[in-house]
Amino acid sequence: MGKSVARKRICVQGLVQGVGLRPLAYRLARGLRLGGWVSNSADGAVIEVEGALPALESFSRKLMDGLPPVARILDWREDDLEPQGENEFRICASLT
Repeated sequence: MGKSVARKRICVQGLVQGVGLRPLAYRLARGLRLGGWVSNSADGAVIEVEGALPALESFSRKLMDGLPPVARILDWREDDLEPQGENEFRICASLT
């Protein structure tokens, strides 16, 4: 796949825990055939997602557009990472 595969970390701060963000990220990633994980953190949620670049761009857009109505985003940051070869997506325990 070469350079067409990328990985990014999305850090979402605000009211994002207990509102359905992790299941939403899971469904979107699985539907787009992306690997990685989602977890709650002390500040919100962290998502690492990996796969074809067009699918990553679609994931970010669909995640933002599909946020649960009760979610309140204070900060949204995306950072590029080196791909790790993950092709399965999972929900992980909370980060501390």
